[in-house]
Amino acid sequence: MRRRLAWALAVPLIATSLEVAHAASYQLVYPDGPGRARVLALSGHGYERHFPAVAALLASVLVGALLARIFTPRRPGLMSIDARVFFALPPTAFVLQEALELVSAGQAPYDVALSPVLLPGLVMQLPFAALTWFVGHLLVDAADVVAHAIRCIPRVALHVFVTRLTSNRHELPPRRPPTSDAHPRGPPTRVSSRSGVPHPRRRPFDLTISGGFTMHRPLALVVVFAVLSLASVSAALAHARISNNGVTMTLHVDPNDEPVAEAPSTLVIESVEVQPAFSWSSCGCTLTVSDGAGKVVYAGTAAARVTVTFPSAGAYQATYAGRTPVTTKSTVMKTVMKLVKGKKKKVSVPTVVTTTATTAFSIPFAFRVDPA
Repeated sequence: MRRRLAWALAVPLIATSLEVAHAASYQLVYPDGPGRARVLALSGHGYERHFPAVAALLASVLVGALLARIFTPRRPGLMSIDARVFFALPPTAFVLQEALELVSAGQAPYDVALSPVLLPGLVMQLPFAALTWFVGHLLVDAADVVAHAIRCIPRVALHVFVTRLTSNRHELPPRRPPTSDAHPRGPPTRVSSRSGVPHPRRRPFDLTISGGFTMHRPLALVVVFAVLSLASVSAALAHARISNNGVTMTLHVDPNDEPVAEAPSTLVIESVEVQPAFSWSSCGCTLTVSDGAGKVVYAGTAAARVTVTFPSAGAYQATYAGRTPVTTKSTVMKTVMKLVKGKKKKVSVPTVVTTTATTAFSIPFAFRVDPA
């Protein structure tokens, strides 16, 4: 049980470290945004559209593990994982991840040795792993502080709550003195108040479900948080959201973000976030859709909904470009005259300046098209 709770804490942190270092390595090797998007589309990174759901699941598991740490009686060695796990797993998982991405893109897995991202990615895994290990220790220490604070609350105020949380369904019979020397020493047998049949003893933090299945309460807490997180993020599984020059667009590819070759698909812009406002009629927006080889399969005026038929399966990129007014706020220091001790003096004060200017934007979305 201790090891399961330890892994419930470590896995979300290690996975976060792995993906942050993975994204940073691609940002370092391919600093150009559109070029990086094309490389990601060609190298099997379509699964990244599911990151919001995965991130919510990992966060729920982490929160559940910390709550289990708080409400589980302190025992030596609870939730402790060797630091070598944090430093050994991310580089190994990074190489395996790159190989699987190449396989999903139709390439040989051993081509990962020729990838320009391999060496920078391996190097960047180490500092992120060290940071993750340090953050894990801070979270566990914070959970211990909260647990200690809870245990220091007067018992009179929490008597009913603690009794309901830690007690079992069946009450223990009152302890009786032995009537003879024939009775062995040990705790009394738990007897049902209805049938008089002895019940096996269960630990205070066990949770028994109908049918005889018993689960430790902290583990049940982790499972409940994981299920709730999956239910709460089902609507955001595959929507892509990209920003450029103050304009943020969210793309949904109908049907169900799983377009099929040789069948009409609709590119739907769910939302455009920009200040002060956005208008398709005045932005002069264009839409260019190209395949993995750079061949343009659609070029025309952009709109909130555009129907495109993809000729074949593979990686594609849809680029929305145009111009729109963008309002930005900046803080500048202005010199004003103020009375200081009866005398006028020049004083620099921060002032928020709002400016609106027409800005060009280009937002590329990368996705894959399934075979018919």
